[in-house]
Amino acid sequence: MYTKKDEAAFEYHTELPHTVRFVERIEPLIDHPLDVTRAEMID
Repeated sequence: MYTKKDEAAFEYHTELPHTVRFVERIEPLIDHPLDVTRAEMID
């Protein structure tokens, strides 16, 4: 389960320059809106 701290870290990461560049480069290459899902690995 995600905490408020995890949520804040995720939101912060979306604004980092390398993440913004990645999204800008990926969007023209796909034929659908980029949809990011946060998931947790199940052991």
